[in-house]
Amino acid sequence: MIPVTAFKGRKIAVFGLGLSGLPAARSLLAGGAEIIAWDDSETARVAGSAENIPLRDLKSEAWGDFAALVLAPGVPLTHPRPHWSVEKAKEAGVPVIGDTELFFLERAKQGNPGKVIVITGTNGKSTTTALTAHLLEQAGKRVALGGNIGKAVFDLPPFASDLTYVLEFSSFQIDLTPSLAADAAALLNVTPDHLDRHGTLENYAAIKARVFDGLESNGTAVIGVDDAASRAIADRLPVAGRRSRSCSRSPGRPVCRRSRASAGAGTHSRSQSGPWHPPLRSARLGETYSRRSCRSDDRLRPRQTAHSPTRLTRLRGPALCAKTPARA
Repeated sequence: MIPVTAFKGRKIAVFGLGLSGLPAARSLLAGGAEIIAWDDSETARVAGSAENIPLRDLKSEAWGDFAALVLAPGVPLTHPRPHWSVEKAKEAGVPVIGDTELFFLERAKQGNPGKVIVITGTNGKSTTTALTAHLLEQAGKRVALGGNIGKAVFDLPPFASDLTYVLEFSSFQIDLTPSLAADAAALLNVTPDHLDRHGTLENYAAIKARVFDGLESNGTAVIGVDDAASRAIADRLPVAGRRSRSCSRSPGRPVCRRSRASAGAGTHSRSQSGPWHPPLRSARLGETYSRRSCRSDDRLRPRQTAHSPTRLTRLRGPALCAKTPARA
């Protein structure tokens, strides 16, 4: 558990007592906040009561007393229409945030210890997140995997200087995390999805692009550019002082290109044409990669079951140009 001390002594509303809501409520209580929690589901309320979470129907509360509403990511924020708890919060001028926002607020309060990698995209983000965590573990790093995969952020170990968090973020989570500030962030792709929750593809893409908004000045951005929305995001991304990778798996495109920024420049330029392979060592996170030529039938993908840890399985399909061999 990660206690949230950023709201110590303040009153917080928590709506949604599922996989992320319950850990957030526990962490707020552990950090000294006063919370009132609710869920429209009786089953969820019973689960909250079993953990001694203070429950009251938020419809009848004085919303002006709350410092924030912590909303579960599955609850509509804007579309098809805001949930009643969101409407009440906005009427009272109360910020609406998610458990992931609490995570970054608390990390900042503690001086940003360790490293945070955030991965998002319409497709493939769970696979990429699990694989990234596996590679770092094989390189000898202490890793915590979670977010939209596996454990909620507040079920992960406390912040530590030697710990790297590898987090999968959905668009719903990004939308509720205005203070998102990763050391490295990846956007794999953007294709039409969840438009019932975001209204338009343009709005959906804009939310995905926010994964880079708080990127540290010396951070790393990785963007897949096989779709128009992601290419547009890559072209707009300021990378002065940052490292940026634009990656494609389409026929005829380089697998990865490195973007460079002029000193003090706010925009980036494309690298020289031709394939670019990742360096053997990352100066920032210290991961070690092995390098090999691309082959069309040698791709690794993580697979996790309820009874076994994440492991890598070999699939036939498009090539990747960098691979760290997995143990059998």
